[in-house]
Amino acid sequence: MAPVLKAGEVVQAERGEGRWQVERKIGEGQFSGVYAVLDLRTQQQRAIKIEKRADVRTVRQEYRVLKRLAAAGCKQAVRVHEGGEMAHKGGRFFMVMDLLGTNLSTVRRGVWGGAVELTDAKVIGATMLKALEGAHAAGYIHRDVKPANFVMNPPDAPSPAYACWTLVDFGLARQYVDDASRGHLAPRAEAAFRGSTTYASVNCHNHEDQSRRDDLWGWFYCLAELIEGTLPWRGDREAAQAPTNTHDSQHAVLLPSPDGSQAAGCGSGQQAQQAQQQAQQQQQVQQQGGGGGLSKEAVLQRKLECLEQPQLLVTSIPCPQYVFALRQGALSEAAATACRQLRGLEPAEAAGVVCWLLDELASGVDHLPAAAAFCEEIAAFAAGTAKRCHDRATRQR
Repeated sequence: MAPVLKAGEVVQAERGEGRWQVERKIGEGQFSGVYAVLDLRTQQQRAIKIEKRADVRTVRQEYRVLKRLAAAGCKQAVRVHEGGEMAHKGGRFFMVMDLLGTNLSTVRRGVWGGAVELTDAKVIGATMLKALEGAHAAGYIHRDVKPANFVMNPPDAPSPAYACWTLVDFGLARQYVDDASRGHLAPRAEAAFRGSTTYASVNCHNHEDQSRRDDLWGWFYCLAELIEGTLPWRGDREAAQAPTNTHDSQHAVLLPSPDGSQAAGCGSGQQAQQAQQQAQQQQQVQQQGGGGGLSKEAVLQRKLECLEQPQLLVTSIPCPQYVFALRQGALSEAAATACRQLRGLEPAEAAGVVCWLLDELASGVDHLPAAAAFCEEIAAFAAGTAKRCHDRATRQR
């Protein structure tokens, strides 16, 4: 399909002045195209998103969502400046946005070469989570959380870890609260699949109506991919470097054997050409957030396997490995029971149980890293306990 806009063209709404001069095309989706434009009034660069077809109103809907997010004070959703129909383009709707930096998917591969240092991953993951929190507070779920939909802001940040990662592409966003009552909308009995296969939650695969939890599952898969460099259900894991430790080798049971035609040093020019075509197709799938060529059913199966065996998802961090080993019997039954009941205990009781668990771990586990890892896991319970203590103290005042 030919580009909707051409370089040098000035975009003008049905009512308004011609203000936005097209410079170049910078992206494209199934229903819309994105172009860099120059604001002729301020000489600042912006981005314009326009529908490819006038009968598919995805950009109009996204514009409405972004305007509501801005009104609600959501700081990490892309800011819009103008929207309207172009009469000379068949009534296609367009919107003008801030021109931001590179998306996280491209940065992960280009800057870090795949996997991200854990320290940087924590910082980036936190700012991504803040962006989702803002959208949720405004009453919307994104429904397509993936690295390609987080972009650097400002574009010239000295390091990706210092950027404010801003959420874009709200074309699939849906309101989950009622405007009048501010209560949650009732979930639909069945919902069509929405999102990207690689980062969609198991609930989404099962055609359950999405909620905030599903955005958070997408965020979690993004974070795991940042740390690991890939995901167990991605086909690009086959092209990754050979494992350098025993943790990485566990992924092999989840994947088919690599295709010989993709190996280095192909024998013939035809094989090399086939390998290049496959690599290009793989790259396209990755940019779209797909499952690396695997079927949705295969991706779902591997996600379910990782729910049962979390060490298959995150292999480079010892914590999940040790915690998994502890769950397999390194704790006594009494300690395991205490862990399961910890969340529902009163603050004072919970604090006592935590102290007892530490003694249990110190005396019963050979590997101190395992004890430290398990302490990290129960730290979430301790944080909840601390909050309940604070709330109770506040009420007693």
